[in-house]
Amino acid sequence: MSRALCTARLVLMPLQMEDAAELLAYEWHNRATHAAHGPLRKDADFTSEACAQRIAAQLDEVEHGKACRWTLHTHAQPDTIIGHVAITAIQRGVRHAGVLGYGLDQAHAGQGLMTEAAAAAIRHAFEHLKLHRIEANHRPDNLASARVLAKLGFEREGLARQYIRLNGEWTDVVLNGLRNPAWREPLTLQVMDAPEAYLAPCAIIDFEHPAIAAKAAELRATHTDTLSLARASFEFVRDEIAHSWDVRQGPVTLKASEVLLTGFGYCYAKSHLLAALLRANGIAAGLCYQRLSVGDSGAPYCLHGLNAVLLPEHGWYRCDPRGNKPGVNAVFTPPVEQLAFLIKEATEHDFAQILASPLPEVISTLQAAPDIFWLHAHLPDVSPNSSLA
Repeated sequence: MSRALCTARLVLMPLQMEDAAELLAYEWHNRATHAAHGPLRKDADFTSEACAQRIAAQLDEVEHGKACRWTLHTHAQPDTIIGHVAITAIQRGVRHAGVLGYGLDQAHAGQGLMTEAAAAAIRHAFEHLKLHRIEANHRPDNLASARVLAKLGFEREGLARQYIRLNGEWTDVVLNGLRNPAWREPLTLQVMDAPEAYLAPCAIIDFEHPAIAAKAAELRATHTDTLSLARASFEFVRDEIAHSWDVRQGPVTLKASEVLLTGFGYCYAKSHLLAALLRANGIAAGLCYQRLSVGDSGAPYCLHGLNAVLLPEHGWYRCDPRGNKPGVNAVFTPPVEQLAFLIKEATEHDFAQILASPLPEVISTLQAAPDIFWLHAHLPDVSPNSSLA
C-alpha cells in the first residue's frame, strides 16, 4: 500500500525490513524525546531482534491493507532515517478512515519538516487510499503536534480522559479529525459475463499464441502463488511493454500477441496482453474502462483501458498496466487500488463493468488506425451513461 513520496526537502520511503539497523539507531538516538508519546519501552526493546520483530508486525499490517508506513530522509542524506510517518488502523466498510502518526529526529525539529511529511502522507491517503477521514491524537501538553495538525487543517474534536497508556501511564489525549473534501463513493465492480469467459481466449486476447504461452510459462516458473504471479504479470506489462504514445514509437497493436511481439501498445492493447498472460496461467481477468479528459480540462474525452483480476483473498481487483511516467504511478497493491489516473471532473467517469472482451468501439478504432499519431487524434470514446453491455 505504501509507495515512495517526494516533497521539496524530503523523501518518504516505504518501510522495509532492510531498514532495521538504521531505524534502531534513529529510535535509540531519540529514546528520551519520544518516550512520552509511545508505549513504555525497556532496554530489551532497543535490540536488533526487537526492532526486526516490530518491523515484521508493521509490514504485516501494510500487507493486509491496514496501514501505510514511511521512513523520512532528506535529499542530501537519503540513507539516513530522520523520522517516520504512518497512516494506521485503516478501516473500510462504513468508516474509510485511518489514524495519522509521526515522529522526527530531535536534531531536525523546528524546520517544518514534520508538517511537510505529514501533508504528503495525507495526500496519499486521500487520493490513493481513498480514505474519507484521518484522525490524529496528541497529549494536551504536546504543543508542537498541536501546531503541526493545525497547519494541516485538522479540527479539534474533543478531549478523551485516560484514553491511552503512554510511557506506562494512562494519559488524556486531544482528539483531532480531518475530512477528505473530494471523497467519492467506492466503485462497486460489476461482473458482466459468465465466469468461464474471464478464463477463455478470444480473437484479441489470444493467449493460445505460442509467444503468449511461452511468456506465461516463464512468469509461472518463478511465481507459484496467484498473488505474486498476478503482480509479476502486471509489472511485466507495465514496465517492459512501452506505451506507444509515451515513446512516440511502434505500430498500432490490438491483439495480445502483437503487443508482446512488438513491445508496444496503447493502454487498450496493453490491457489485452495482461488479460492474456493472466488467463494463460488460469487466473480470471477482465477489461475495465475509464472516461477521461484528454487534456485534463474538459472536452475532448476518451476511453482509457485497464484490467481487473480475480484474486483469492481480495476478489476482483482493478490494476492499470498502461506504464508509469512523471505524474503517473500505477502499482499493484491489493486490496487498495492505485491506478494511473484519478477521476477529477464530474464529466469524467469510472465504469464499474468488468468485461470479458474488448469494447467494439475500442476494436474498431484500433483496427482503423493507420499509425499511432492518427490514433492519438481519434481515441475511442463512449457516453458516461453507457452500460458497456
